[in-house]
Amino acid sequence: EIQVAEIGNYISEETPEYFRTNHYAILFITQGTLSAIINQISIEMKAPAAAFIFNDHVLHYNSSSPDLKIRLLSFSPVIAEKLMLSLPYDKLHFAYVRPASQIDAPNMQTIMLYLDLVEELMRKETPNRQTTILHLIRSLVSFFYGFYADSLSSQKPLSRAEELTGRFLS
Repeated sequence: EIQVAEIGNYISEETPEYFRTNHYAILFITQGTLSAIINQISIEMKAPAAAFIFNDHVLHYNSSSPDLKIRLLSFSPVIAEKLMLSLPYDKLHFAYVRPASQIDAPNMQTIMLYLDLVEELMRKETPNRQTTILHLIRSLVSFFYGFYADSLSSQKPLSRAEELTGRFLS
């Protein structure tokens, strides 16, 4: 239901050209570059960066640098519902039409600490482990969304088409 993983530059013959996600995910690009298409929106990311991927998004891998490293946080729709994220609706649609964002080094370092802690707790059998992990993920997403929304304000405003598309999809 919840996964934290580190992914390198790995593409095989079995990797489909296009595929639809069945989980929510945040890709944290910690090294290298990645070029992809998320729901027909081209993204070019250079570390440090991140991208939101929502349940049922269609992904297409274009290319990446040989040194690509991604830290992935993925969770099922059931976990997303349990997280009860209270992200502001008026800004959430931005993540549908502009799914990628640069991250400064200190914030990326904090995010990696969150992910390390989630991974450590997932390996241990402790009382209230799932509740603690859910609280950590909720806190991480809230932390990330805070500066993600701030970075959007420094970008050009959404076009009318982007605004309508984002609202429709969210």
